[in-house]
Amino acid sequence: MCINYIRVIIIKEEFKAFVRKKPELISYVTKGDMTWQRFYEIWSLYGDDDKIWSKYKKTDDEVR
Repeated sequence: MCINYIRVIIIKEEFKAFVRKKPELISYVTKGDMTWQRFYEIWSLYGDDDKIWSKYKKTDDEVR
């Protein structure tokens, strides 16, 4: 198997794990406010822990 192919699979799984930790991202995609491609691009540039993700956190009103 090609090493680049394996790398792509690993990165894809890392992004999926990230989304599982931040399920609120799903609502942005389903409402059409964002795309998975755009979230992936942000994630690949900034990583999991950047402050950029704070604007996508659920507010108390959304949790209720």
